[in-house]
Amino acid sequence: MKSSASSPHLQGTPAAITFRGMRAIISLVFLAMIMLSAGLTFGFDWKAIRLQDRDYVSFANVAQFYQFPEYTRVSRNVSLRSDHRGLRAQAGTSELDINGVRFFTDFPILSNSDETLFLRWT
Repeated sequence: MKSSASSPHLQGTPAAITFRGMRAIISLVFLAMIMLSAGLTFGFDWKAIRLQDRDYVSFANVAQFYQFPEYTRVSRNVSLRSDHRGLRAQAGTSELDINGVRFFTDFPILSNSDETLFLRWT
């Protein structure tokens, strides 16, 4: 004898099919995100500058890679900004402020007449 008490949310479609469908959608979205981010990084060429036997990159290069629409350099201060992200630094220090959190670099941020540079992380 069949039980007449069945869940209303399972009528017509078994719960396993709904779960599999959601899992497939989540998997596709995750795969698309990976492919998009891989496409951004594979097509980009870091411009390393060799100083004091170390590789440095410019903040302008970082702004280009991470697609910051606003890049400002005034004296020894540099700032990268977008609607939801921000990065600030000052040449001669080892401090970076990324989204309001302070980070310390192993070597000081350098500045020359054209660019502000920091040690490339590998």
